[in-house]
Amino acid sequence: MHRISDITSQLDPDTLLEELNKTDEFAKANMEASRGGPFGASMHVVDLDTGNRVQIGGLAANAVLLTGIASQHAEAELLSPENQTALRYTLGEFKKQGRTNLIVEFKSSGQSCPACQAKQEQMARDLANRGLLEKGKFVVAYGATFEDTAQIAGFNDAPYVLDNIRRLHTSSHEGMVQVEHADAERVPHEVVRQFDIAQADGRHVAVLKGAMVDVMGTDHRSTDLFATAEVSAIRKACDKQNKQKLPAPWMLGKREGAPDKEAVLYTTIRNPGPLLLAEAQWAGVSRIVCVGGFLTPEAAQHETPNTPNAVFAKECWSGYNRPGSYLTVLRVMPYQNVAQQAWREKLQREGAAILYNGLASDPALAAYTDEMQARFTGHTILCKVPAMRHAATQRPAPTRT
Repeated sequence: MHRISDITSQLDPDTLLEELNKTDEFAKANMEASRGGPFGASMHVVDLDTGNRVQIGGLAANAVLLTGIASQHAEAELLSPENQTALRYTLGEFKKQGRTNLIVEFKSSGQSCPACQAKQEQMARDLANRGLLEKGKFVVAYGATFEDTAQIAGFNDAPYVLDNIRRLHTSSHEGMVQVEHADAERVPHEVVRQFDIAQADGRHVAVLKGAMVDVMGTDHRSTDLFATAEVSAIRKACDKQNKQKLPAPWMLGKREGAPDKEAVLYTTIRNPGPLLLAEAQWAGVSRIVCVGGFLTPEAAQHETPNTPNAVFAKECWSGYNRPGSYLTVLRVMPYQNVAQQAWREKLQREGAAILYNGLASDPALAAYTDEMQARFTGHTILCKVPAMRHAATQRPAPTRT
């Protein structure tokens, strides 16, 4: 079992701060270009023995306004299918060259929401399962806290975390997203028909019926670690609304023109995992209906291999840096947070807000605030000197086998 001190003692805090500041400046430019909110991210593979650093992909930033997908945050952009492949490849090349004292440094200008945390957890587990990275050596370092982001930029992610903690305690299917179990007889006929066709073809699908769009999603995890059929359906519905130029395309539920409708996701999995629940939260999905009576591939039942969704959810929702954690989460201070300051100034100047989470928090969630702060605060690293510039390092040369 790793200890945080074993990892932090080998890190260069000034380099972490420097990289975070780069993501912050990139997030500011992204916000000014109206691609999305004031959030950025970057990722490196670091050889702790030599200090060799290889960047995976470029700087990434929030793309909600561009894509219409409410969860398309900087972290999600950085963990694109192309970067998933590049990350595995780079770690594999280091390993072939006998370099095994490696970490993945994942820098995020703001504290990751539950959807992004679930993706980081899945990526870390994927790398560990492939023998490419030791448990706990996927290091997530952030600058702005949930509280900072709410006070400065007006984005309030805390209710999403609080809702998960409540669900963890109550084991309830109630919350921002209700989870129901139903027989096929209680499900719309066209949904059952799509399930029947998919089952006959050996496919796993999910059906989303939104206020303005109806779509079917299929499993694409052979190319994208996070693209379960259910998550694919949510993404597809948001993309369709975006292409139709609907206002707030990320909101799949009740809206002007369809005030009495809701967004409902139908699936044949037994229980949703933490990523699906978080994606549903962001997209305004009111209900996830788990439909019984269909044979569903075992792989489709799990968001991350060999781990039941209920177990995976408990591990994600129990907080940072717990024993046996696949992630090590750090808070880097001091942090300038220029992008969020610029966002606030832009809103004050233009007199309007484009907030894509617009979440009305349930007052009952306040009871879990202290627990959230205790569980979801990264181990703090203090930087005492200005960040120094480090020369870029090339990707390790491929080895021949």
